[in-house]
Amino acid sequence: MQNHTQFVQYFAIYSYESVGVLMSINIDDNRELAENKILLLYIIDKLNLPVTNTFITKVVLENSYMNYFFLQQFLSEMLIDEYLESKTEDSRSMYIITTKGKEVLNMFTDLLPIGLKKRIASTVREIRKNYRNETMIISDYTCENENEYVVKCKIKEDDFSLIDIKVTVGSKEEAINISNNWRAYADILYTEVLDSLIKNRKQQGS
Repeated sequence: MQNHTQFVQYFAIYSYESVGVLMSINIDDNRELAENKILLLYIIDKLNLPVTNTFITKVVLENSYMNYFFLQQFLSEMLIDEYLESKTEDSRSMYIITTKGKEVLNMFTDLLPIGLKKRIASTVREIRKNYRNETMIISDYTCENENEYVVKCKIKEDDFSLIDIKVTVGSKEEAINISNNWRAYADILYTEVLDSLIKNRKQQGS
């Protein structure tokens, strides 16, 4: 039996048995803390895709679900409690809900008001669309040494890379410019690169 005292905060002890493991969550003092953790699990589960800390923070703050400091605290605690898992993708940490997190969500989803769940359901499609647009275009750079910066530019569609380019430049300023241009004009640059590569140059030169 495992006590998750930090998850808690409602006036009872709930027990749940799954795959031979008895989980116990003590809820005894503050309903709001429990609701906020369930809310985060609910949002991440409904999005049904890995999300960055930046994106989940943006979603939560824009919709006034909770303040920034509680959000970061709850995310850290749920990683420790293994309700969420963090994985690295394209040099970024991404949150995904674990099996254990889904079990807890199923147990306590009734803590969330029906109106709140409807509100999330009505906006999750737009949230997913915005998130996919943000994660489709990836650009970052790393410093190899004082005069060498490697810039990585990518466009992804689901798990498929449409284009993946690595460029080495001689200054940080150049690396930043390439990275910013890719983020702002990736669709145009992708078309230009593709057109340039598939052009029959031998035929044009004859």
